[in-house]
Amino acid sequence: MSENSVLYDVLAERVAILAESFDNNVPYHRFSHRYMRKEKGILKAYLKSKEKQESIDYAYNNIRRGNRIKFAVAVVIAALFLAGFTIYITHIIGNLQINEYDTHSLAFAKNIDNSPQILEKRYEIKYDLSDWNKDIMTDNEHLYWELYKLDDNYFSFSYCVKSSYQGMRYNTEESQIDSVTINNYQAAYFTTRKGVHCLTYDNGDYIFEFDFTIEYDKAIKIINSIEEK
Repeated sequence: MSENSVLYDVLAERVAILAESFDNNVPYHRFSHRYMRKEKGILKAYLKSKEKQESIDYAYNNIRRGNRIKFAVAVVIAALFLAGFTIYITHIIGNLQINEYDTHSLAFAKNIDNSPQILEKRYEIKYDLSDWNKDIMTDNEHLYWELYKLDDNYFSFSYCVKSSYQGMRYNTEESQIDSVTINNYQAAYFTTRKGVHCLTYDNGDYIFEFDFTIEYDKAIKIINSIEEK
């Protein structure tokens, strides 16, 4: 047993005894933060050494080393924030990459090099929505978007070329992004904090997006009815 180990053993035992026999009538004394950290570290190392049958100085050094690593990690994270870096979670869902931040997400289509640059194909909903009011919001060579409304509900359907989708921003604050299967494609799905369902997938040529406030199961039936014209 090393000289330091004997010293730590004696010190830890004395601190433990003093703690148990402490008299509340003793005037308050303010110890330095450095002393208090040292004392806590020695007590922790003492208990750990007894549990793992190792020398207290070895346990104490391991604790100090772990604290230094934690401090270094905290410094690196702080430096990244100060340098303008932002931490996000990356979701790979089918051919979509979604970078989820605290308050929003940015979506990108993968494998866009050989994808069409204009809408060479057109698609339509076959599900009966004759009772709904239909508005064509956009119809050009890069994006087609139509919106259906009934009472207080709506169903939004759009598709676009992949090159115009890069960096698409979604409001995913307080939301969870999941992967679901739609029309045999992996789709990104989440619900906004206002209760709007959002679903997106890549069919190989174009990006399909759906926003709706109706029941999920009914919306899936509508989506599954979409066919090429």
